Amino acid sequence: MWTSPAHGADLGLHIPNLITVDDSTALDSLRSVGREKTSFWLSEEKEFTDTLSLFLFDAFYDTLVLRVKAHPDYGPADSAHAAANRSAAAVGRLPHSLFAVSGREIQIYPGTINTGNQCHGIFHIGTESLSDIYSGQELLQAAGLVSLTTCDAPEPRTIPRLSDSPAWLAAQEADGFFISPLARAYPEQFDVAETTWAWFAARCVPERVNPWFVWGIETYIPHRLDVMDDLPLLSCDPY
Repeated sequence: MWTSPAHGADLGLHIPNLITVDDSTALDSLRSVGREKTSFWLSEEKEFTDTLSLFLFDAFYDTLVLRVKAHPDYGPADSAHAAANRSAAAVGRLPHSLFAVSGREIQIYPGTINTGNQCHGIFHIGTESLSDIYSGQELLQAAGLVSLTTCDAPEPRTIPRLSDSPAWLAAQEADGFFISPLARAYPEQFDVAETTWAWFAARCVPERVNPWFVWGIETYIPHRLDVMDDLPLLSCDPY
């Protein structure tokens, strides 16, 4: 049973199967385009590595092309291609507006995902978080950071930044509740990210989650859900 906000309710639970491998993807094909020597972000050290030779791919979707960069540890080339294809397909299962509007690149690498670095239109996917990525929760969180926060995403933005908008700030105050400790600690970024997957669960796939969870979302953060409902182009449609 859900507790009241006064008693520290936390809706930031692990919710499996928000997105599944059986869902359709906007990914049409993946093509190798060689290698690139560049620095690469490591979430554990929170810094860039020395120069690495990354595997490069172009992921072709119905309306755009995203560059996929794979850490050399995914090699040889065939194995790197398979890993890039899995990740690109997962991104293509997101609602269209959450990857096509601001997304420009996917980076995959060993280690845990660093959701705090999902800026500049880049999806960062780590091996250790693949189970969450393919269940959708962390992928949706990443999409919220890429598309809806104050990160310097590519312009023009069809969907406005939420985290610093008057409507979002007013909704935060009206709700008086955060769905997870992460959202509470970082309201300017992770409240949007956490609410993104909560919105998707309640609005797009309520049949896949516990009805009490949907009730909790709609009860404790109704004003923020309303703000997301009113966003231009934001919908459950993958295409």
